[in-house]
Amino acid sequence: MNFNEFIHACTEGKLSSRPDFYSGRGANLGDLNSEIIDLIYQGFITHFNQQKADEYVKFVANIKCASATSFLINLRIFYETGSTNVVEQNTDVSRDNYELSAFYTLFSLMNNGPDQSFQILSPFLKTHLSDDEYVKFCINCNGVARFDEFGRYYIY
Repeated sequence: MNFNEFIHACTEGKLSSRPDFYSGRGANLGDLNSEIIDLIYQGFITHFNQQKADEYVKFVANIKCASATSFLINLRIFYETGSTNVVEQNTDVSRDNYELSAFYTLFSLMNNGPDQSFQILSPFLKTHLSDDEYVKFCINCNGVARFDEFGRYYIY
């Protein structure tokens, strides 16, 4: 099964496998959300195995910008190589003719719209990471985890 078939099968058409479709729109819940991310997780369990799904969780935890464009470019790399490293800006724009996609992605960086990366990733990661790993993820997301006087953390 190739990457495009995998994405279509897992997400039931809720996510296009083409990063250029989402270019220029930034990280927003309308394009990508935890439900879609979890559908892909379930797809790794179904079409591969639990170990590959666990590696996918590590991959998702490494994401800083959850725009659908960036997510799909990095997910393809993960799918093909197994690498959980995330490239925030795709420098290999000639691959699969992503020149226009790269242009729109760079253009979106000038957009002043809110980045909803935390809201996209947090529900999925809260379910699939240990409490300590989740707190670490939250702290890495611009310090949105806060602690009360008893050492309990909360997210706002």
